[in-house]
Amino acid sequence: MNPLNFLSTAKPQTKITKDCFYSLIQPIYGQTCWQIRLGYGQELCLEIGKKIPYHSPALSGEFKGEWQLGTRASDWAIYRKKYPATTNSDSLIKSSDHEKSIKQKITKISGQKIHKIEIVDFLYLFDFGLYNLMIPDQKTADDLPLWELFMPNNQILEVYPNFEFQLHS
Repeated sequence: MNPLNFLSTAKPQTKITKDCFYSLIQPIYGQTCWQIRLGYGQELCLEIGKKIPYHSPALSGEFKGEWQLGTRASDWAIYRKKYPATTNSDSLIKSSDHEKSIKQKITKISGQKIHKIEIVDFLYLFDFGLYNLMIPDQKTADDLPLWELFMPNNQILEVYPNFEFQLHS
């Protein structure tokens, strides 16, 4: 027996199917996105569902979402829903736009309910009622997920290129 195995910090990962993916995300439908902000490297960070206070004294008075959605090593775009979502001219904002412009426009998602998350052609479509957030399924130069979802049951759903999904505790 190797005593070093007990020191391992690796978390077990479970690869899941598309059907399991849809089953896992269904409880987020109808939840409100109450905060959206821009993180490092033009990454979107969305707080969704109940507001949960942080337990750390350093974060006293701060809240996190019951669900937390974050883009990672991916491009993204937000489109007005009333137009065909595949036309670039309908874009409200893209990850490649200037940071100041992004910060001004992403607030339109705040207060919107998430109606659905679906895989359409080669992209992930997040339906927020008046707006759609789209994340293409794209190749990345590193091993980072395209996006991740922190769920209320203390699990993290990571979404990788080629529609690969992993679930962590």
